[in-house]
This record gives sequence, C-alpha cells and structure tokens, in this order.
Amino acid sequence: MSTLLYGAMTAQRLADDPNVPEDPKKGKAGLSTFADTVSALVPAEILAANAALLPLMTSTSQVKDEPVTTITDPSTLKVVFWLSIVFAILLFVAGERSRVRKQVAEGKPAGRFWTGANLVRAVIPAASYVAWVMLMPSTAFDAIAPAMSDALRATIAVFAAIGLGTIAKLLGDKADAEIPPA
Repeated sequence: MSTLLYGAMTAQRLADDPNVPEDPKKGKAGLSTFADTVSALVPAEILAANAALLPLMTSTSQVKDEPVTTITDPSTLKVVFWLSIVFAILLFVAGERSRVRKQVAEGKPAGRFWTGANLVRAVIPAASYVAWVMLMPSTAFDAIAPAMSDALRATIAVFAAIGLGTIAKLLGDKADAEIPPA
C-alpha cells in the first residue's frame, strides 16, 4: 500500500459529511476503513527504500551452505533506520496535505491537521516500519539493536502490528463519524 495514500484517505474521510448516506461496504472515502489499516501498516515507500539501500551496507556470504548477512556499514544503516521513521511521518503528512489542498480547491472544508488523532495517524506508518524491520532478518533494525533476540524481536513486532492495526481501524471509523468543519 502507501503511506501517501493513507494520508489522502484520512483527509477525505475527515472532509466527508457523516450525515450523507454512503455505501456501508466502502465507507466515506470510497473504501472500507480496512484500506486505511492496510495502508497504515504497510509503508511501502519506506520499505522499498530500505530494500534498495540495504545491499549497499551489508554483504552476504555462504557459511556451511547457509547464507550469512553481515552489516558492513552500521553507522549508515542507523541513519537509514532513523530517516525511514522521519520520512514515514512526512509521507503521511504530504498525502494528507495534498488531499486537503484539492478539497480546498473544490470548495470543501479543510479541517485542522494538528489534532491528537492525526498526530497518532502520522506515527502509525513509522511504528509499522519499525515492526516490519524487526520481523525481517538482516535489516536496519540490526544496526540499532544487534543483541536483541529473534524471539523478543518477533514478539514485540507481532503485538505492535496487532495494536497498530487496531488503532488505525478505530481512527478510520472515528474519521468517518466526524462532521467536517463548515
């Protein structure tokens, strides 16, 4: 999915009037709030950037017929980790703001961005990125917490995904129920 799309869908949900009849299967933004959940939990742009950059900072060799990945540039990989978090948030904001600009051009109300709910929404893709890199072997998370056990990483990531998905779904429902500003 896309973090930009998640921001745009959020802006659309907040601008649509809950008193207008809607397709119960599609919700206010033309999609079910489950689409919000998936787009929030799969920050595709950031995961793709990591996939492109990771080979530049690691090397893989065969040890006893098993591939072993070694981090060759941990300091740069740490930068990739932190920049990925920042840009996941910025992509949500950019998607939301671009949709708001379109709504304003169409004469629709813009609403306020810096609400508590939108701040949480902006953090969900970044937290989802962290969960993804915790689940996958040989990622930027290895540069941040190299000694964390695989079991602990997986446990934190799985429960984080469940929690983040629940929060994203509830925030989508909340946006569907809000009356847009006049």
